Amino acid sequence: ELGNYSSQTLHFRLDKDSSDFPIGSSSTSDDSQNDQREVWMMEDEDITFVTVEDGSAVVLGAGRFGIVTEARLGSLRVSVKQPNPSLLVSKERDLLIQEFKNEVRMLGLMDHDSICRCYGGVLQDSRGQLKLWLVLEKLEISLQSAVEKHGGFKSDPVQFHMMMVGILNGLTYLHTHSPRPIVH
Repeated sequence: ELGNYSSQTLHFRLDKDSSDFPIGSSSTSDDSQNDQREVWMMEDEDITFVTVEDGSAVVLGAGRFGIVTEARLGSLRVSVKQPNPSLLVSKERDLLIQEFKNEVRMLGLMDHDSICRCYGGVLQDSRGQLKLWLVLEKLEISLQSAVEKHGGFKSDPVQFHMMMVGILNGLTYLHTHSPRPIVH
C-alpha cells in the first residue's frame, strides 16, 4: 500500500505482473524543482525509522559497508541499508554515488520471489546532506534463522533442498532472466 505516495514521488511496482517499471527522469508540471529527479528516488521524510525505548534505531545487521535498520515506508515495513558515514566523505565519494544510483536502478528492475525487492533509494536528505540509503523489502526471517529453525542442514534434508532450490532459482533469474542479467 502506497498511502499518499505518487509515481512521481516514488517508483513502486504495485502489480507483480505489471511490466510498467519506468526508469529515467520524472517531470511534474507543478513541481519544477523535481523535474530532473529520477523516479526511483524518494525523500528522507518518506522513511520513518523503527526505534527502541531509548530512541535508537532497530539494527537488523551490520558490516564493513554500514548498517541495516528497520523502518517504515508508508504502511510497509522495510529495511534501510545505510553506509558507514566515513564512506560519504572519502576520496571515492563520486564513485560511491554513481555505484549507488546504478545499484538502485538495477535492483529496482528485479522481480523474483527469491530476491529481496528494492523500493528505491534516498540520495540526500532535505538539508542536502548525502545519505545513500537503499530501501529494501524487510524479510521476516534470514536464511541463517531459517536453517537454525529447522535444526540445521542435516536434520531436515527436504527443507534444506527447498531452500537451496529457491536460492538457485534466484541466481538463475539474476544470471539469465532478469531485465539486466548480472554476472558476479
